[in-house]
Amino acid sequence: MIRAYGGLIKSTGREWIERRTLTREQVHTLLTDTLVVIVESTIGASRSA
Repeated sequence: MIRAYGGLIKSTGREWIERRTLTREQVHTLLTDTLVVIVESTIGASRSA
């Protein structure tokens, strides 16, 4: 999951800085929301094991 999140960081950064198809706020929201979901699902999975 961490490697995939790293790829998301790289690609969204590229879309924001190079291609200007996303705003900084959009990138921030996308990355923050995704990280929260990853953390919550990881914690939830470890608690049910």
